[in-house]
Amino acid sequence: MNNISSHLLGDILTNMGIISSTQLDEALQFQKSFITDFIVESDFDRSELISKNKIKQNENIPMLGQILMKKGFIEEGQLAPALKVQNQQEVNLCQLSREKLATALKVGFIINSSIDIVEVLALIMKYANIVTDAEGSTLMLLDEKTGELVFSVPTGPNSEELKDIRIPPGVGVAGWVMENQQYALVSDTKKDPRFYSQIDDMSGIKSQSILCVPMRSHQRQIGVLEVINKKNGGNFNVDDALLLGIFSHHAAIAIENAMLLKTIQNSIEKEKLIQKKIAELERIRSIGTLAGGIAHDFNNILGGIVGFVELAQMDAPKDSEQHTYLNMILDASDRAKDLIKQILTYSCQSENKFSCVQINIIVQEAVKLLRASLPKTINIIEKVNALSTIMGDPTQIHQVVMNLCINASHAIKKSDGEVIVSLSDEKVDHSSIKYNQDLAPGKYLKLCVADTGEGMPPHILKHIFEPFFTTKKKDQGTGMGLSVVHGIVINHKGHLFVDSEIEKGTTFTILFPTVKEFPE
Repeated sequence: MNNISSHLLGDILTNMGIISSTQLDEALQFQKSFITDFIVESDFDRSELISKNKIKQNENIPMLGQILMKKGFIEEGQLAPALKVQNQQEVNLCQLSREKLATALKVGFIINSSIDIVEVLALIMKYANIVTDAEGSTLMLLDEKTGELVFSVPTGPNSEELKDIRIPPGVGVAGWVMENQQYALVSDTKKDPRFYSQIDDMSGIKSQSILCVPMRSHQRQIGVLEVINKKNGGNFNVDDALLLGIFSHHAAIAIENAMLLKTIQNSIEKEKLIQKKIAELERIRSIGTLAGGIAHDFNNILGGIVGFVELAQMDAPKDSEQHTYLNMILDASDRAKDLIKQILTYSCQSENKFSCVQINIIVQEAVKLLRASLPKTINIIEKVNALSTIMGDPTQIHQVVMNLCINASHAIKKSDGEVIVSLSDEKVDHSSIKYNQDLAPGKYLKLCVADTGEGMPPHILKHIFEPFFTTKKKDQGTGMGLSVVHGIVINHKGHLFVDSEIEKGTTFTILFPTVKEFPE
């Protein structure tokens, strides 16, 4: 029994098993090479096309049958049965009543008027019942990974029971249609050995007659379209099969177009995200360059201030108020120097002296210092379980640990809380990437600083690494701490992640790529 859903010679030959899909594609590509007159966008003016005689019939384009015989894919005796099938399908199409043919055309127009895949599927199922006067229908999409047919948007009695049911490859009438790419008319399911009775058992439906047609588009198998039980109690016939075949062809194209649109939309969204990241990096780089230039100039000015203050101290008695005030100026200058160092680190203009570093030693030293300086109500927990080494600057790594821990302590507004500093080995591979797609597989040293503070809402979280952004009061922070941390981590080819939840706390995770051993 031939596939009634296609009247194209190539599809008929493929369905009859005379040629393969690869041979058909090769023949079609050969045929396309003879077509030299193409219409470009600038040629859309119809009168201009006619006046320039750009629309011509090329009588030298060989027919598909001729190409297949010339390439040795078929013999003349094999072509005749396929042409006979094609002619019969054209006769069948002409014999359809005007009302039914008009309905099929209307359905095609309606389905292809929507680009929303959900709406497309709903329209397919609605009009499948109308075209064939069926009680129920279901569209089964092919899962290309498993070969199973998956019930999608079923309609009719107890349709909710059928959603997402999977039919193994080749099982049931639908499986047979999918494998053979031919329609199937079943007048009595009890007498057809292909019938998969488990579907009725699951849904409570009593299937009596079935019509199932394949769905394909451009040689690609999409799935099958199946209708059950005529409303008048009769059986589906060849006319119904022809109508549903035409309809399934339109439906397959609509589904493929909707899927293509979804793919394009995903690509556009991904491109927008990339552009946003690039713009953000450029903005931060510009701020860094500006900040670096200002820091250098300010450093020169500060040098003069410190020098003159030290000269003034030489003339001021140590017990005088003037000497005290000068000391206060020097203390403020020292804080200004630290700020300049942070700005230069952020702008990556400070000199890098990388060597093999054991972070566990740095973490232990930083925690010891923090225990002495932070309030006693904050408990610092140290969990160092890794001895791996990285290439880096010990001073900058120490600055990262200190900044994150001090920030964590500031986030604890309650009377007591915990800051947990942990160090562990982390192995990342393609099958277990849990951070982001930019993280290359390999061995990393994972530094985590977590707190039991108040957490941060999303609108704050997305700005925390921006320079000079801070939620603290003017006298409590400059907004450079996390920007400096971010700059150091990037400079060490590391990756920084943050997870925060209101009233539960925040966790900063840094992954540094490890090195095997100290260089000689």
